[in-house]
Amino acid sequence: MVKDSKGTNSRKHLLSGLLVCSKCMTPMKGNLTRPDDPKKRKAYYKCSQSYGGCGSTSIRIDWCALPVLEAAMRKFEQSTPSDTSPEPSRNFSGELETVQRQISQAQGAFTSGGITMADLMPMLKQLRAKRSALLAEQVEAESATRRIWPIQQRIDFPRLNLSQQRSFIGSAISAVIVYPPKTR
Repeated sequence: MVKDSKGTNSRKHLLSGLLVCSKCMTPMKGNLTRPDDPKKRKAYYKCSQSYGGCGSTSIRIDWCALPVLEAAMRKFEQSTPSDTSPEPSRNFSGELETVQRQISQAQGAFTSGGITMADLMPMLKQLRAKRSALLAEQVEAESATRRIWPIQQRIDFPRLNLSQQRSFIGSAISAVIVYPPKTR
């Protein structure tokens, strides 16, 4: 029997969706390159154009898993099990939707000939900067309200299944913003 992955929403990589492209703020997906030489095979997290990203940012999986896990562990060790904060009262998703709608409207105005490229580019730059700032504020607000996992579950991290590992890291870290490399 051949298993088909169509219709599933399971993650295969630890940090898929937690890593975010710094240019377009799209969640990055795990990806395995498949060259003919097995020694050159590398696994990457990529900002994928097929998922609405810009496609300009990628990072090797083996370079980022350990630092992100260590950051999550540090965050848990600095907190106590009774640390809980009230839910944030700010509606970040509504604000982000508004900014995204403004971006779409500006792009639509350009497409229909209502504004010129010279007018469009500064508007898009300002709106994208606003979106990035909102996302950074949202990450900060959400990280302050995360609930703490029980201590015994932190000890056996390697024995947790992938879903539990992702939940553990996600409860400490909302997102990790990945910048494109300055040089290859």
